[in-house]
Amino acid sequence: MRASSVAGVTLAGAAAAALGWHAVQRTRRAEEQYPPQGRFISVDGVRLHYLDRGEGPPLVTIHGAGSMIPDIAGSPVYQELVKSHRILSFDRPGYGYSERSKDRRWTARAQARLLHEAMDKLGVKRPLVLAHSWGCMPALALALTRPAPVAGLILMGGYYYPTFHPAVPLVGLFRGGPFSHVLSGALGRRMAWNGVRSSFWPDKPCNFDHFPLDIAAAPSRMGALGEDFRLLMSSAASLAPHYPEINLPMVILAGTADKVVDYRVHALRLHRDIPHAQLCLLPGTGHHIHYVCPDQVLGAVERTGRWARQSW
Repeated sequence: MRASSVAGVTLAGAAAAALGWHAVQRTRRAEEQYPPQGRFISVDGVRLHYLDRGEGPPLVTIHGAGSMIPDIAGSPVYQELVKSHRILSFDRPGYGYSERSKDRRWTARAQARLLHEAMDKLGVKRPLVLAHSWGCMPALALALTRPAPVAGLILMGGYYYPTFHPAVPLVGLFRGGPFSHVLSGALGRRMAWNGVRSSFWPDKPCNFDHFPLDIAAAPSRMGALGEDFRLLMSSAASLAPHYPEINLPMVILAGTADKVVDYRVHALRLHRDIPHAQLCLLPGTGHHIHYVCPDQVLGAVERTGRWARQSW
């Protein structure tokens, strides 16, 4: 090998090591600044981080891909609901401060089973579920469990059917290990910030300073994100044929300006498959509905709870 080639390989290796080191240091600082605010529970060998606040009828929140508890818990929707509900919020496996073991494929159904067990251990019976984006699939998987351990669903900006997502080729590269450290050091924070901007578009990110972006961009969390995106279509494909079987109160919320999930492909079709569900389209609204349209989400929670008490 020529000296110039050796020098090039050496330089590339040094750059990769520097990027990996930078990702580790950035994560360490972020975890010191934003320590876990909740508690931990071990479920089926997995250590889950959760937040349990408020009193009243139970409600479980499930966040989307690349996110964690502070997303929904920092929203105006949460701040209002916690006054009248017991809210149980989980970091999904691999996100925030929850573990993601390597001994299984973390499909939407697998995540739903884990959340179901956690709810049982914590004594939460038949809660409403407020879910966002990727988190809507585990919520639907819970509704398809027999007997259903939940009383009703409020779905925000959900992905429901096996259609190609343009972020899959890039995000799917994150697979954990040294390569994810290098990618996270080079791209993680920028990708996380671009994800936030896309989620709020056409609005600017508002009241989101509390969200620990550097934790979301950490190598292990980006590895979970990569796996979620690689399992995106297969998770939806396993659930979609069974949607008409769901017989629970449900509100489907979707923004007509959503750049992340096309409401015409997902929300409208889900409403056709589950016609008793109420469809709430929000004109000119993007993906982060729980920040931009809190009153509509709060109304959906109230209606779903009322239907659950009255007719199911």
